[in-house]
Amino acid sequence: MEKNGYPNIVSVYRREFTYHEEEEKCDCEILAPKQTAWSDSNPERRYYGCPDFPRGCKYFEWYDTRIPDRAIDLLRKLRDNERILAKENKSLRRQLRSCGSISAGETAM
Repeated sequence: MEKNGYPNIVSVYRREFTYHEEEEKCDCEILAPKQTAWSDSNPERRYYGCPDFPRGCKYFEWYDTRIPDRAIDLLRKLRDNERILAKENKSLRRQLRSCGSISAGETAM
């Protein structure tokens, strides 16, 4: 850990390498990034995996413990609602642009 108490974290897209813990390496001897699953059965659950998947060694290990079923249901519903709202927002922006209310780069307030 750094002197300020924060771990050294490097994020690459949705991959995270943490250095305040013991380094996690896959069977290829490459640092395995911590990634986030968004499957229906494991929403927002973090895991380590081979960075060269699917060509690499297929290394996989959960970082987080299993989430209770109720929490999984809530996370799924939140994700689905967010997707619905994003689609509605996109549609409304298209309608505003077609009316000439906003241009392509503007945001409606």
